Amino acid sequence: MFDYQRESICQYVESFSERTNDDASGFEVIPRRWVVKRTFAWMGRNRQLAKDFEKIVETSMAYLEVAMIQLMIRR
Repeated sequence: MFDYQRESICQYVESFSERTNDDASGFEVIPRRWVVKRTFAWMGRNRQLAKDFEKIVETSMAYLEVAMIQLMIRR
């Protein structure tokens, strides 16, 4: 495993373990979760992003950026 991958995984595990609460029981709603869900729903309406047709990651990222630009122009 490469060093940068190991570092990113360790950072994720550390940040995840800091967020967990041993006293909490049951399901807790994350504040403003609806904002993220709404954004993904808006992006899901874009036909190009419905499936991953691209072989190169950079192309997929470019389509995602274009979709977000279109979304912000409409708002």
